[in-house]
Amino acid sequence: MWNWSPTGGLLGAFQTGLIKRPDSRLLIVSTAANRLQSPLGELRSRAMSGAVKKDGFRIDALAPGLRWVEWSVPDGLDLTPGECEAGEPRAVDH
Repeated sequence: MWNWSPTGGLLGAFQTGLIKRPDSRLLIVSTAANRLQSPLGELRSRAMSGAVKKDGFRIDALAPGLRWVEWSVPDGLDLTPGECEAGEPRAVDH
C-alpha cells in the first residue's frame, strides 16, 4: 500500500476483506509511520499492546490477530552511521 490516507480507508478496506476467509492474511511492508495518529501508527500501537520481545534493533510484537516485526534504533543508542548500519535487517543475524 503506497498511499495511507489520513482516514485509513484503504487499510480498512483490506482489513474488512480479511473476514471473508478465516485463513486470510494481510502482509504490510512499510517505512515508519510519520505520526502515531495515523492508520499505520494505530496498527503499531495495537501490536505493541500485546506481547513484545525486543532483541537489539528488532522488535517482535504479538497481539490478537496481529504480528508486528520492526527494525528500529533502540532507545538510548547514539545515532551514529555505524550503529544505524549495524541495525539494518540485512546486517542482523536472526
